[in-house]
Amino acid sequence: NEVITILFVARNSPEKRPDVFIKVAELCLRLNLPVQFKMIGDFTSYKANVPANLHIVGEIHDKDALNAHYEGAHLLLLTSTRESWGLVIFEGMNYGVVPISTNVGELADYISKEKQNGVLLNNLKDENELAQLFVKEIESFVNDRNLLKIFSKNAFHTIREVSSQDRFDKKYLELLRLNK
Repeated sequence: NEVITILFVARNSPEKRPDVFIKVAELCLRLNLPVQFKMIGDFTSYKANVPANLHIVGEIHDKDALNAHYEGAHLLLLTSTRESWGLVIFEGMNYGVVPISTNVGELADYISKEKQNGVLLNNLKDENELAQLFVKEIESFVNDRNLLKIFSKNAFHTIREVSSQDRFDKKYLELLRLNK
């Protein structure tokens, strides 16, 4: 019956859709789900308008502090309209954090329900409908903690398999070259 901690790690920009994350928190609060939400990034302007189950952590510039949040989390939501690679997903998976994300960038090459290592949702323009899809997936993990453990273990093993440090560095450098 442990409370599930759900992260959102991003910069405050329209394509990241922080409003969807806040809407998900609001819906979970209404459903009285045992979850807590944390927003990491430059979101202090939202502090007055978030539900009681959402804590705005703020910007973190210390890698160890950020890793401590990943280590204490169960789920990570990525609500973006677009991503190139979704680095926060892989950072979280390194700690067994299960991603629930819009299907953007190259994530489908690594994450799927079939692989039981994360969940990809259709990248809907209707933010209310998208928030409902996120809540449905969160509910499935709240109601089946064993499933959460399986996905967590598989998320961790996936990132270990696909990203030896050399391969990770190479992929990241390729990504940076593409975005120039």
